[in-house]
Amino acid sequence: MNAPSVLFLIERNSAYRYLGSVIEAALSRGWDVSLVHDYSQPQTGAKAYQFPSVDAIPRFISGQPQSLVHQGASDLGRLLRESTASCVVASRGPTDYVPAEEVDQIPMPWISVQEHFDFAAFGIDRIMTSSLNCVYGPYWIQLIAQLYAALPFREELANQLQSISVMTGCTQSDGLHQVDQTVLR
Repeated sequence: MNAPSVLFLIERNSAYRYLGSVIEAALSRGWDVSLVHDYSQPQTGAKAYQFPSVDAIPRFISGQPQSLVHQGASDLGRLLRESTASCVVASRGPTDYVPAEEVDQIPMPWISVQEHFDFAAFGIDRIMTSSLNCVYGPYWIQLIAQLYAALPFREELANQLQSISVMTGCTQSDGLHQVDQTVLR
């Protein structure tokens, strides 16, 4: 049986803060890991330092992933439609990455990993269009339901969210056990 293949969407270099431990876990299991870098991101101005260059991929303990690039939403949609990957992992749902009319054409499951507190702030579609949401904890299911559903419908939305979510904790803190405090200080 072939190892699963995973595409990790790297919109900016900051994505490694919350996806790094997930990438490391996939590599340690022998999975085929590809990082898909968004080369449509600004290379000048205030956010230029976050440009997701393939030359800035961090080192991983369990190996180095493959690198792919795309030039924006339509190009990413094409790349995903042509891919044979087992799944896509990103910080938000597919509606944030590909044109809305192309979301149904993505042939693999989409996994969203909560990157920070604004995970719930930009619309319920970004959450509900994911096949699976990795959230910090059960509090987030209730908070999202409170934000997006009127009182009589909150429990129904919370149940729907529960069915497409897993509690993973904060992936940004997964690597803390690898920090040698004596070296750090």
